[in-house]
Amino acid sequence: MAKVRRAVLEQNGQLTVTMEGDDLTQFPIILDGQIDEYALELTGKNQEWLDDQLGRAGTTLRQVYMARYVGSSRLRV
Repeated sequence: MAKVRRAVLEQNGQLTVTMEGDDLTQFPIILDGQIDEYALELTGKNQEWLDDQLGRAGTTLRQVYMARYVGSSRLRV
């Protein structure tokens, strides 16, 4: 347990566990139109960056069911 960075019980009942030292190249930032503030903080990004990424994707927060942070400072919507 001391090495668990984060554990999330997903809507489908699956448990997603991130361990200390795991590569965070993909990390869910938006789930069901809601920002996961903790995940955003873990990526080192902020709300301004997220708004810019959504604008580049031509969408708004309310329209996004799931978006993941993908390494190289990108958001996959």
